[in-house]
Amino acid sequence: MYETTLVTLVQDFGWDATYAGNKILIQWKNSAQNFAWFDWYANPILPPIGSVITVSYSGSGSSLDLHKLINTGNGKEARILRFAKAY
Repeated sequence: MYETTLVTLVQDFGWDATYAGNKILIQWKNSAQNFAWFDWYANPILPPIGSVITVSYSGSGSSLDLHKLINTGNGKEARILRFAKAY
């Protein structure tokens, strides 16, 4: 079972053809930031910039794995394809 937490949507970069996904920047409660690429298709799930969105994840630190973005406001979900630490 995956854990969930709220993260803040900092920036939406839109479609990234390199990784065939929509690229966003999210910020955790501890101020750490990650880029995440997710399946988008015709299912826009993102709230406005500065809003919170739920992330499902497992592990922590160097073994962190992100799984889904979940917008509880509209009930939509998207699979996270790739993520990377933002420095």
